[in-house]
Amino acid sequence: MSYSVTLMQCDTTHSTAEIGNDYQNFPRPFRYFLFSMWVCLGATPRTVGFSNTTVMGGVDTNQTHVGVTLKPAISTPPAIGAQYNYTPAGVLQHILVSVDGIAQIAQVYVNDAPLALSTGGWTGSPTTFDITGLSFNTWILSGAGSASPGSGVGDVFVAAAAAPAAFFDLTNTSNRRKFINADLTPVDLGATATSVLGVAPQIWLTARSGVAANFQTNAGSGGGIWNTFTGPPVLAVPGMCVPPTPPPPPPGKLAMDDVVCVIPAAALSQNLISLRWSDDRGHSFGNYVSQSMGEVGEYRTSLQWQRLAYARDRVFEVSWSVPCGAALQGCWIDVTPAQS
Repeated sequence: MSYSVTLMQCDTTHSTAEIGNDYQNFPRPFRYFLFSMWVCLGATPRTVGFSNTTVMGGVDTNQTHVGVTLKPAISTPPAIGAQYNYTPAGVLQHILVSVDGIAQIAQVYVNDAPLALSTGGWTGSPTTFDITGLSFNTWILSGAGSASPGSGVGDVFVAAAAAPAAFFDLTNTSNRRKFINADLTPVDLGATATSVLGVAPQIWLTARSGVAANFQTNAGSGGGIWNTFTGPPVLAVPGMCVPPTPPPPPPGKLAMDDVVCVIPAAALSQNLISLRWSDDRGHSFGNYVSQSMGEVGEYRTSLQWQRLAYARDRVFEVSWSVPCGAALQGCWIDVTPAQS
């Protein structure tokens, strides 16, 4: 059974909730920052974010942008204060952010696609981030309440690591698949979200099994419960947003390596290699689709048949007729499994 994120709101008369009064087990300082959140923005334009604005900053979003603000130390300007282009409200969105402070890398993905920087960016020299200081205040989940209905937030993941921990590179598809599937459905990170990094993140907020009270407890390594809800958490209004539209599957492709011909030295331009296929397990075949195997000496010829559409139990037949002894060096096919 597929996993479904349970979205949460503050109550309809308040807009913020707070968690913790300590460092939530964040390393001090840290180089790498990894953030994930599922969100659906309501009809009323408002900003939804998760941050500690006094000391470190955080991530926020509305109908126009995703913002990333991180600070190198308390009472200093942001090391990164950037906004990225975003998409309209009303659709379930997955926000994924990975930052390397030393290398000055900030990657932002929404629904498995990279966002382009619109304004801001890095300022100053490469740096680590630091949340030390007695005035460290609470983490705030903001803008989640509205009677219109408002924005729902679910499965909030926040992790930081000090050097020499590895950077979580979002251009690596396998890293994104730890959070979001190729069809844009959410991945179940489990009760403590250790499946991503091998250890629990500092903050993991999830209302598993649709129990609103579960969202009040930080299941990450930082522990702690929501300090003071100005209003109790509530389940987001059902039907407030539609699932994202999954990307179309790539077309099927069959490719063959060079067909080696033991000469005669005759022109081979008209000598064809043909492909046909059967969708009834070989009982009948369609028309031949043919390509030339190339001239004499064109050893790097690679034949490809693309846009082969959908099929189940398809049988391929490859044939050729040339005035020489011939051998097929290799053949392979790229396919995308269907959901059924």
